[in-house]
This record gives sequence, structure tokens and C-alpha cells, in this order.
Amino acid sequence: MRSRTVPGLLALVVLLTTLTGCTPPTAPPAPGQTTSQTPTTQTPQPGISPGATGTVRLADRPFELHVPTGYDPARPGSLLVALHGYTSNASDVFSFFGLDGAADSADMLVALPQGTENPRGDRFWNASKACCDFYRSQTDDVAYLADVIATVQQQYAVDPARVFVVGHSNGGFMALRLACERADVVAAVA
Repeated sequence: MRSRTVPGLLALVVLLTTLTGCTPPTAPPAPGQTTSQTPTTQTPQPGISPGATGTVRLADRPFELHVPTGYDPARPGSLLVALHGYTSNASDVFSFFGLDGAADSADMLVALPQGTENPRGDRFWNASKACCDFYRSQTDDVAYLADVIATVQQQYAVDPARVFVVGHSNGGFMALRLACERADVVAAVA
């Protein structure tokens, strides 16, 4: 299964990277002014070394972040947010999509947030009425995922025009909802 997943993921990364070229050009910012489309390199010292995966604290919902071996803080790169399916978790989606090797070869940061745990212990994303907030917790996962993206952008050099979200099953629903509600922070979804 893994041997078929890695080529598929690499094709996905190429497609997402290509899609960023489809956005219309914007006027350059005035001197001293930045915009959401202006890559920034003012990043504090990151806590996770290149080639490692570690935990990033974010209020009461920390997330995992994989920093590629070729990470260069002077060169803003891509960020992929990978969302697991219902009853799954972040480490499962990391291996399911074969992101461990693909992220390094594409020099792509990978954020691995966790969905909320329901009373049965199943992790979910509050993506739509159909799936999967069955206990009506009303968790605001759009705000949480926007915070995940903003947190990575504050700590690492990320090109805001190359922030992608990929999701499996319930995570796919959530990726689409995030793209619809926060198109200002997401370049493409799959």
C-alpha cells in the first residue's frame, strides 16, 4: 500500500505547487508594508530541528509539526496541513499519505493537528452537519486550523501563497470547509 501512496502524494504536492501559480498577480506592497501574499523571513528560532517532528503548543490543542531536513529559515517554503479521518489521528494520516519521506524530498513543513475527542474517545473534525460532531460540541475547528497555520507562520519561514491542506475522509470535509471559510490563508486543498 505504501509504495502506491508515495507516488500519489508526490503527484499531489506537484499539483498543489502548480495550483499556486494560478492565482492572479497582485500589486506589490508599498515600501515597508507587508501583505498576506508577501513572504516573510522574520521568524524566531524554531523549537523543532530540521529532519524532526515535534510538538507545538497551541492553547489546549497542541499539534505535531514535521520540519523537513532541507528547511532554510532564509527561504520561505510550503506548509501542508494534513487532516486525519474520523476515529483516526495525526500520526496515522502522516504515514497513510506517506508524508514522512515526501515532506523531506519536497522541503515542505507538515502540520499534523488532532481533531477533538468525543465522549467515546473518537477523534473528529467539526466539518459539516453530516460529519462528524455527533455529540454537538460545536468545536470551532476552522478557527483552530487557522491558528495552527498562523502559529507555524510565526515560528518558521512559510510562503503564505503556498499553504495547502490535505484531508482524508472527515479530514477531507474539514479541508474543504477551511478553504471555503478561510480562503485568505489556504492556497489549495486536496
